[in-house]
Amino acid sequence: MKTALIVILFIVVVAIAFMVGLRVGDRRATTEDRVVVDSIQADLVFNRILDERKMQSMLSKGCVAETQNALNINLDQDTKLLAEFFKGKLTPDARKYVSDRDPELMSSLGAFKSKYGNSWTEMECNK
Repeated sequence: MKTALIVILFIVVVAIAFMVGLRVGDRRATTEDRVVVDSIQADLVFNRILDERKMQSMLSKGCVAETQNALNINLDQDTKLLAEFFKGKLTPDARKYVSDRDPELMSSLGAFKSKYGNSWTEMECNK
């Protein structure tokens, strides 16, 4: 009887330790995932700032056609990437976010074809 009680107690302690380990591991993984996602977001925002500065510079030099070309390429490539995301797995919230803000875009993503494909030429601003 005493041995059975010790075995049961041991099993309970091991199960509790296992559950605590799982929770700690999940918490660490979530924290690490957040850091990675935030780092990627920071890179993307920085790249966007660089693009916007370039376009501001182009506009300040009077290169309207060249800026419009750059904007068209960016819009096309961003839409292409968004369409690829939507062909994969996304949360319902992500789909609703786009659908609520631009239902026409949402409905066109399934059949989206890039005007530029994987290569394009940006017009130079020589002013």
